[in-house]
Amino acid sequence: MMCTCPKCHATIELDLPEVTEAGTSATCPACNARFSVHRESFGGRALRKTGEISCAACGSELGSQTHCAACGAQFPDYLVVTLGRRRARRESKKLKLKTSPFPQAPKSSTQLPSLDMSLRPESALPLPEPKSGGSRTSPLAITALVLVALIGAGVFFYLKNEAEKTYAKNFVLATYCIQTGVDRALKSNARMAAEWKLKTDAGLPYVARPSLDDERDFGIISGKIDALSQKLTKAPKKFAPCGEKLGKIQAVFTKLNTLALSPGNSLQALSDSSTKLDAEYKLAVKEYKSGMPDEIMEELVSASQRFKGLRPMLR
Repeated sequence: MMCTCPKCHATIELDLPEVTEAGTSATCPACNARFSVHRESFGGRALRKTGEISCAACGSELGSQTHCAACGAQFPDYLVVTLGRRRARRESKKLKLKTSPFPQAPKSSTQLPSLDMSLRPESALPLPEPKSGGSRTSPLAITALVLVALIGAGVFFYLKNEAEKTYAKNFVLATYCIQTGVDRALKSNARMAAEWKLKTDAGLPYVARPSLDDERDFGIISGKIDALSQKLTKAPKKFAPCGEKLGKIQAVFTKLNTLALSPGNSLQALSDSSTKLDAEYKLAVKEYKSGMPDEIMEELVSASQRFKGLRPMLR
């Protein structure tokens, strides 16, 4: 992160750890001034000037846009550099300075004016007398109203963006659980069909049933899907059509899950039903990806890097 010393305006490069609202502190290598860096949410942007705050995600200087021009983060948290120390910083980490061209300045023993000195009667300035002639709205009151409106708008858009991000993550997680359940059911059906054929060819009786591990995993997957479905009942307006797409692939999973748990008494019927449902699921996945909002697809691509089971959804 590149920042400017609040005292001498020297440019300093910081090796930035995780910064919280409590803040962290460091010393300017040019003037030996103590300064602090703390995090604020996007809702406080109305109180800050552009060019004096940095993106909390990548450390780049923020402009007047609602996103970071460097990393593209929407409504990003930002970092503020201020002179002096913040009180709530006991558990905060220390900032490390990278290699700096500035020589270390000797510590100064100059004593700053104390609060008691500033409160002495002789140092107080006379306050201007209020002018008569009717009540008028002061510029300070107007500025305060504008700031309140800007902060309110910033908080609204921040909360709206957070709600959309949370919905997208739960939506993709539910998709992952459904994909995992479908894969598990298809493999279970294929295993039972292969064993059934071997027993039949050998003239031996066979009762088709899933393994104990499969039964246990089907129950876990179904429970997670139901829990996530409860979190997706109230969708943001822009994601309203997504619920129907998710419902279609979930319906196919339910059919495959039922078939795996109750394969019936016919090998041919098990094989035919499993093949038919596999084709139905692929068609539902194709419809799922068609017209999906960019935010959902971006979250799906990001999640596929951690969950290999999601990668077939992107083909």
